[in-house]
Amino acid sequence: RMRIKAMVEALLSKIKHGYGADERSFEARKSIALSLLAKGMSIIISMIVVPLTINYLNPSQYGIWLTLSSIIAWISFFDLGLGNGFRNKFAEAKANGDITAAKEYVSTTYFSVGLIFLAVFAILAIVNCFLDWSSILKIDSTYREELGHVFSVLSLFFCLNMVAQTFTTLLTADQKPGI
Repeated sequence: RMRIKAMVEALLSKIKHGYGADERSFEARKSIALSLLAKGMSIIISMIVVPLTINYLNPSQYGIWLTLSSIIAWISFFDLGLGNGFRNKFAEAKANGDITAAKEYVSTTYFSVGLIFLAVFAILAIVNCFLDWSSILKIDSTYREELGHVFSVLSLFFCLNMVAQTFTTLLTADQKPGI
């Protein structure tokens, strides 16, 4: 852990002093380096998690998990445009030095997204009571009850993730996507 920290500090120092850049250019380079580091770590973690998951679950359960998580991942692309609208308005307010408006955009977006996905979770919870996931996914009916619980957990974390994703949008709008 200390070695990685020393390597990152050395890289940042080289970027800052090696090019004689101004502070804004340094921040952009730092953000790029952090983004690359985060993406690399994400790939490494995925390479570790997949074999662990396969060893933990049997092939049928792994297929079910992969199918459900893919459905949720696909649906997560639909944020109703609130993320892009928020990013643009926040960046504009920040560029104009209007910190009050920027704060209002943050709180309004969190409230709106939170309210929308609270409603989505309530609808998913109600609908989940009436769905037979084993027949939808065309798998053995012994998984019926388990799939209902899994879908409930996935729905909850999907909705929480959609609300939490606002923070990522905030960092991108603030020109700090590497964080």
